[in-house]
Amino acid sequence: MKIRNLNIFGKNKKVLFKKGTAGKPAIIFFHGFPDNYFVWNEVSKDIDSSFFQVGINLEDLANVPIGEAKLLFLSVLKKLDLNLGNGLYFIGHDIGGPVMSYFSEVVGQDLKGSIFLNSLDLATYKKNIISRQILKSWYALLFQIKPYRWAIKNNLLFAQRIFKKIAKGHEGEISFKTIDFYHTFFNSLFINDDIPCLKSPTLYILSKDDPFIKIPSKNKVMGELTIIRGGHWDQFMRDSMAVRLINKKLNSWEMSHA
Repeated sequence: MKIRNLNIFGKNKKVLFKKGTAGKPAIIFFHGFPDNYFVWNEVSKDIDSSFFQVGINLEDLANVPIGEAKLLFLSVLKKLDLNLGNGLYFIGHDIGGPVMSYFSEVVGQDLKGSIFLNSLDLATYKKNIISRQILKSWYALLFQIKPYRWAIKNNLLFAQRIFKKIAKGHEGEISFKTIDFYHTFFNSLFINDDIPCLKSPTLYILSKDDPFIKIPSKNKVMGELTIIRGGHWDQFMRDSMAVRLINKKLNSWEMSHA
């Protein structure tokens, strides 16, 4: 995927984009925290090249109310001239999974399927958060404190020190600008009752050694659950088991829509 600059409401917004075959659906990637959208580059190389591919830069959407973020997201899709009638697939990692839940409302029936990588949708998080998942998400409790979020976003040295303690296995570029999504996320879990519920097929690919996810039982997820080896970021390696499962599931969903 390559960077595309888009003029959205008079401001420059960046996405990663790869053109696919006419008539094929688009895959929309949602990165997690504290990654940026470049985390999808290696995964993109192994995805079926006939699909259009879009890496959303969640930094552009994190610091506005969720309603405005939805409008910005839809504007990005329109600026790319994607034919939503051909369908969309969402793939998200970490906090990108809950973000997918919010944006699923924007695209409605055009969403043909969602894949969560070491992540869950909002409704499934709500089902499981009172269990041991709340212990796995301890860092997100700290992120509810506004001065703490401000310090992480604006003091790189402070943020890096915190991050090294939390995520020892991370490699690659980092960005702390998406931390505000955790505040929106927890509001949905504990305060708001209007949690979006995914209506399209769903696949969860969870790593058994992920320190941030308590793997739920299969009767407590909203779709198909697959457990693989590895840690939180191992799914981004070239030719990973996760990517093979993604391609297999996308092809299966496409055949069901044929």
